[in-house]
Amino acid sequence: GRRPIRKKTPDPLVRRLSPKLVSAALLLGFMTAFVWGGVQTQRSAVREAALDAVPEDVEPANASAAEAEIRRGLDRLQRAIAVCSDDVDLHLAAARLWTARYRLALLATLDSPASQEVSPQSLWDRTAPEHLRAAAHRLAARGLTHELDTLRQQPPVREYLTPAFGHLLAARAACPLSAKVHLRIAELAFLVEDPRCDTVHIRRACRLAPAEPNLWLRVGLLDLQAGRIDAAWSQWRKGLMVGTEHLKTILALAESHAGPMEIAERLLPDSAPLLVRVGQGEYSGLVYLPVREVLGRRIESILPAAELDEAEKRYYSGIARAWQHDVAGSVANLNYAVALRP
Repeated sequence: GRRPIRKKTPDPLVRRLSPKLVSAALLLGFMTAFVWGGVQTQRSAVREAALDAVPEDVEPANASAAEAEIRRGLDRLQRAIAVCSDDVDLHLAAARLWTARYRLALLATLDSPASQEVSPQSLWDRTAPEHLRAAAHRLAARGLTHELDTLRQQPPVREYLTPAFGHLLAARAACPLSAKVHLRIAELAFLVEDPRCDTVHIRRACRLAPAEPNLWLRVGLLDLQAGRIDAAWSQWRKGLMVGTEHLKTILALAESHAGPMEIAERLLPDSAPLLVRVGQGEYSGLVYLPVREVLGRRIESILPAAELDEAEKRYYSGIARAWQHDVAGSVANLNYAVALRP
């Protein structure tokens, strides 16, 4: 027959040590968690203190005081980054302060007796890196590579914008899914690559935050500054489909490159409520009668496929007919809309 299986008797030494080993392991675990928690608390305190030291706005009227405040902020940020090297907010804040230093350095070169007739705010606006970026795009479009390299080697650019761009790259490494970071990189990518390659960073930002109206406004501005007018209008059209909070700003920017008629035909998206809003608001004066006629035709063309109920369609059609000088059709549609929804 089979031999009975004997259970192995634990070694008495092991039985005596097992509770002690478990206790030691638990104690080690608690100590590790305690130390780790302390380190994280210290990191958080250093981070918050550094971000709190970042000035909200730069006051160009007192450049020396602003420069001193920025230096202090950068010192705090650098110490915090040494502890939290993968913190995207710290790198973004550092990039912003390096950019502010660039603007102050450039302002010092613009502040001359010949510039006394220009308002301080106008001078400060001229220091925005967007003007440098636009110049880089113009040079690239004309194939002037030597002049583009000269622009990149300007002392204020090398000393201040190059470190700013380095922090943006570090921010991207820390958080590659941040649309804000990709937008900031698009603003300064001309420092290290063909300015026209900024579309890569713009597309990444758009894919990451397609439901943000602010993003579409900014990418449209980037395209506009790069001379890509059609692309800018396309971005703003998408943004207006997401939300209309930037409508006035977008119309003002577009009107610097085209007239109301072209805007009515090409910029505004296929949205009956939006087209009516623009026709009753921004383009409501007598001088805009031809523009409203265009808007009316567009409304009529998109209503059949619009996701609106019958009362809404009749209401918008009544307005569109009025703008096309069809009084009888307008009255009939508006009366029908009231009958459907008293």
